[in-house]
Amino acid sequence: MIYLNAGDLDQFITLQQRAAGVDAHGQPNGAWSDVLVDIRAKVDTRPGQDIVGGGQEQPTLPVTFRIRYRTGVHERMRVLWRGLPYELVGQPIDVKGAKVALDLPCVQGLGDGR
Repeated sequence: MIYLNAGDLDQFITLQQRAAGVDAHGQPNGAWSDVLVDIRAKVDTRPGQDIVGGGQEQPTLPVTFRIRYRTGVHERMRVLWRGLPYELVGQPIDVKGAKVALDLPCVQGLGDGR
């Protein structure tokens, strides 16, 4: 059984997803809209690394956000933490399958999300 200590959830994040709107040319407008705001989270950062993309090195910062379990969270969302966007790099993970906590594996620095 997994327990989630409320004292460990000492940060606040926002989950966003792409808005449904389109621009004047019928293309997705790329805007993000808030889905869940002020979610309490535990933040686990790891050392960054440089990834070569488009001929240039791009620094990245891998981060895992642990939140209380909830449905509807998916890999096409992104996390805002301290005003910066973090792209989910995989499916949210139901920690130990207990439906108590979700781990959101993210990276900051690759782009603007999916």
